[in-house]
Amino acid sequence: MDFTNLPRSIVLTEVGPRDGFQSLPMFIPTAKKIEIIRRIIQSGINHIQITSFVNPKVIPQFKDAEDVISYFSKNHDLFLTGLVLNKKGLKRAISSGIMGVEISISASNKFSLKNTHMSKDEAIKQVKEM
Repeated sequence: MDFTNLPRSIVLTEVGPRDGFQSLPMFIPTAKKIEIIRRIIQSGINHIQITSFVNPKVIPQFKDAEDVISYFSKNHDLFLTGLVLNKKGLKRAISSGIMGVEISISASNKFSLKNTHMSKDEAIKQVKEM
């Protein structure tokens, strides 16, 4: 096997704050989220997906995304990102000052409709526009 063309480094992104928080039924207070993310950072991880810019009425867990981002915004040793699913979420992310965004498209039309209320083709079109 030839390993000469492999990249010299990789970047691992911790998605626990976004992926883990989104399924919890009760809102986690902002200060608690910040504390959990601080502990992740203390473990040495510095590339973290900390939030999602989704409709707070649908997923209230991220209604405080801007506050969480603001807390960490002065730490330039970190690369913090948020998930966006549509143009409205992207505008919110840009306004927050977050360092980066990640966009997701579901592989199946059924899951795309459930997750984003858009068909897979509509989601692809939305991503192209973003």
